[in-house]
Amino acid sequence: MLEILTHQGSFLRDHSCRFYSIIYTSSDENDDDDDWTPSKAAGVCIMLMAQCVGDTILDPVMPFLKHFSSTNWKYKEAAIMAFGSILDGPDPAKLMTLVEQAMPALIESMAEKNVTIRDTAAWTIGRVLEICPEVVNKDGMLARLLPALSQALNQEPRVAANVCWALVALVKAAYDMACSQGTDSSGQPETYALSPCFEAMISELIKTTDRTDGNQSNLRLAAFETLMELIKNSPKDCYPVVQNTTVLMLKKLEQLLNMEATTTSSSDKNQLMDLQSLLCATLQSVLRKMRSEDAALVGEHVMNGLVQIMNRTSNNKGGGSVMEEALLAVSVLAETLSNGFLPYVDALKPHLMRALVNHEEPQLCFIGTLADYLLVQVCAAAVGLVTDMCRAIEVNIAPALDDIMNTLVQSLQSPRLDKDVKVTILGCFGDIALAIGEHFERYIQIVMSMLIEASTAAVVTNPQDYDQVDYVDKLRENCVTAYTGILQGMRPAGSENDPEKV
Repeated sequence: MLEILTHQGSFLRDHSCRFYSIIYTSSDENDDDDDWTPSKAAGVCIMLMAQCVGDTILDPVMPFLKHFSSTNWKYKEAAIMAFGSILDGPDPAKLMTLVEQAMPALIESMAEKNVTIRDTAAWTIGRVLEICPEVVNKDGMLARLLPALSQALNQEPRVAANVCWALVALVKAAYDMACSQGTDSSGQPETYALSPCFEAMISELIKTTDRTDGNQSNLRLAAFETLMELIKNSPKDCYPVVQNTTVLMLKKLEQLLNMEATTTSSSDKNQLMDLQSLLCATLQSVLRKMRSEDAALVGEHVMNGLVQIMNRTSNNKGGGSVMEEALLAVSVLAETLSNGFLPYVDALKPHLMRALVNHEEPQLCFIGTLADYLLVQVCAAAVGLVTDMCRAIEVNIAPALDDIMNTLVQSLQSPRLDKDVKVTILGCFGDIALAIGEHFERYIQIVMSMLIEASTAAVVTNPQDYDQVDYVDKLRENCVTAYTGILQGMRPAGSENDPEKV
């Protein structure tokens, strides 16, 4: 098939025409955005052809692009979709001239009356920004593009969701270009092209997360993900806005917790839990960007909110995703605060223990007959939090470790615990040893027996079983990590330059 596509231009011409015709004839203004339609299938076929033949796709498709200016909405939408579909294939350098010519028309299409045209135009702009990011450097491009995207963010959910995706591509492109021009010791650029409108973009995205129709077309999720990418890819001169966003997220989290207390409908409660999960994920993004001295100022507020969430979801079978994101947020806070995290260990410990393992309520951590992925992730996040706490507060974690170590050992011995989580626990032993040094001696006997047993079991019995090969590789890697951590952690003081003391 590849040989046919590569060498027979007539095949490309004929089938490009057929696929374009399918897009044109099967497009319906009332199509549900989630429906798999012949139009979408034809677009995917053109996309796959472009990936196979590269530059060869351009000539057969070029005649269709004249319909960008068509007054027939079906012709116009089909042309825009065809253009977006061919981008991932040809050499971006050869596409650039075509992209520069197409962008003004695509931006104008964002103001069309027809929702299908606007939806497809937003998707295509996202494709352009992802594949040809250099286009944002062209004179006047951002000045035309940003107002169009801002306005479209208030349009129908299907359009706004694609605008969010386009904004993610735009933010990444702007940040990468700024980094290419120089960064500081932390790897951040001083400023970038979006700095003048950064605060406005944050504000618009937060408004989008509050839209009453945010559940449609996954708009709310798309808006939160875009918000996280915007924060992640922010330069130094946008730091004050990032700080303020942290405060805003905490206020929204507090509002949701208050709303949950008065919510009785199960569907409303599920929606609130989804929002809590998204807010916890957003908190992770802002905390990663914050300086430790600034994070310390809001640390207590952050922990109070996260502990409340964990307290309310720990006994809720439907709260796995929220619990996972809350634990991950605590991990980021520990990493950011370092020793400043110590005051929060006592309040956190009961929730950490419950997430690690609870034989009375095994759904929190263990696999049942449904093998609930999210609930396994809760346990994995809890193990990761133990590692992050060890790295943050080091030997100061020792008073809390007896219970944690007992729980980890019991988890390893349980036949119900997911094997990938067990592998992570083995590696965690190395981090614990590094943190507490000689104090690890009290755990050495049981841990070494576990490691020897795991090392003995790390054998590939079927090289054709790639899942088994990957698992054994991870098992070996984590055993080595544990041994290394134990050797380094328990090394006698002053042995760095005296091997005989080791």
